[in-house]
Amino acid sequence: MKLARVLVVAALALCCTTVASAQDVTITFHGTVSEVQFSPFADIYPGMPFSGAYTYNLATPDSNDFPTVGDYEHTAGPYGITVTIGSRTFHTDPFNPDWPDASLHLKSS
Repeated sequence: MKLARVLVVAALALCCTTVASAQDVTITFHGTVSEVQFSPFADIYPGMPFSGAYTYNLATPDSNDFPTVGDYEHTAGPYGITVTIGSRTFHTDPFNPDWPDASLHLKSS
């Protein structure tokens, strides 16, 4: 009888399992603008609050062969960074995922 129960439980467990799928992760953040230099946006100034989110997928492969650097390019939404400062929202451009330098390329919308 115990063996039958174990087999039934095992069969149910096998039938109810699913294949692990890629997982999206979103990190939210907020803060206050502390400094502005050479900004084309006169309506963004120190003291303004900002908020944003960074969304990525854990299954995204590393596209950089260098062993100490990881490049995880996103080429479609909802992945990337979005930052809202006042009435302006900035987001990464999925058509330009390559960041050849340390700067963050943001598009205003």
